[in-house]
Amino acid sequence: MIPAHLIFIMKEFLSGFLIILSAFTFTACGGGDETTSTSTNTSINADQKLYENSELAIAYPQDWEILERDDFTSNVPASTVVAIRSNIKNEKFTPNISVNKKDFTQDTKSIDFAKGTIEQAKNTLQNFKEIESKAVKVKFGKNELDGYLATFQGKNDAASPVVGFSQLYVVNGKTGYMITAAYLFDADQATLKMIDSSLNSFMLK
Repeated sequence: MIPAHLIFIMKEFLSGFLIILSAFTFTACGGGDETTSTSTNTSINADQKLYENSELAIAYPQDWEILERDDFTSNVPASTVVAIRSNIKNEKFTPNISVNKKDFTQDTKSIDFAKGTIEQAKNTLQNFKEIESKAVKVKFGKNELDGYLATFQGKNDAASPVVGFSQLYVVNGKTGYMITAAYLFDADQATLKMIDSSLNSFMLK
């Protein structure tokens, strides 16, 4: 039986499964103008760029491209702030990272946010397999917030490739952020390392 507080999260973030499924659509999205900055007090590697707005920042591979609202197809959830996609297109699946934001109606813990969303993934993806989950810290200005990182894999449908997902969840008061990295489950180590670096760089201002 699913605990009541997780049912609340699942209802609050009903679009969670749409966010997961939207990872399969970013291959079809058009490219956009880059919005980058280096003004945030966040260290980035020489092979990275920095995307930021007034409330968050994330480093990403320098040869990936930024997709914003004007570049999205109609099936990308309105909660998506930005998507970042590899410039090396793959006919099966192109690696991508998306940042999503959700305002809750009550204070929520990052771990509950994560577990509610993972429960949706179990019910949405075919051949779902949870690989790892752990508590992490997310930078918030000069402080830190409790976050949660989960890795799992699954398929959109029988004809789709098996895709790996690494999701970072963090809640600041009543506002939740979910950063979703999606990639072929057998992606090379260089791609996985770049994705891990991006997720670890995410911060709130």
